[in-house]
Amino acid sequence: MTHPDSLFGYFFYMSVALTFFPLPTPPVVVYMGEYHPAFLVALVGGIGSCLAGLIDYSVVSLLLRLKKLSRLQQSKVYKKYGNVFRKFAFWGMIITAFTPIPFDPIKLMAITARYDKVKYTSAIFLGRAPRYFILAKLGSMWHIPPLVLLLIIIVLFIPALWKSRGEIKVAFAAVGQNLRQRRVGKQEEN
Repeated sequence: MTHPDSLFGYFFYMSVALTFFPLPTPPVVVYMGEYHPAFLVALVGGIGSCLAGLIDYSVVSLLLRLKKLSRLQQSKVYKKYGNVFRKFAFWGMIITAFTPIPFDPIKLMAITARYDKVKYTSAIFLGRAPRYFILAKLGSMWHIPPLVLLLIIIVLFIPALWKSRGEIKVAFAAVGQNLRQRRVGKQEEN
């Protein structure tokens, strides 16, 4: 079992803070900054965020294979914003990953546009790692009681989970459908 301030536990948390499972990360980064050097918190958190981004990339790519979601890419609105995204993709991702501007819409646009995975993960790291560095530095300067940070996480988590409930249902349904198709395929082979 890992201690709550372990870097392994922190890495795991950051790796599962997905678009479809929106775990609040800033309070955790602040907490880790109290126990570890800010550059290490930024590095581990940035790598964890890249892993979460790749999981998001895989899940959304799977969902795009569904006809209903693939129709989204044919809409006028998507095409309009897709053209703007292509012009500013890399820097747009870095800026929104660093700032409080909502990052998930830009990240989802990158995935649906099949943006290069190396550039995608690089942009995530280059935006998130400096942000985590600043938050960890704040954590090292101010002692915020763990109970207060836990309450902040709960307050931030509930609305985010409520907002994402539809996407979570779609993701689980797609995974279930994929598993059923695989079982049927295996049964037909036998």
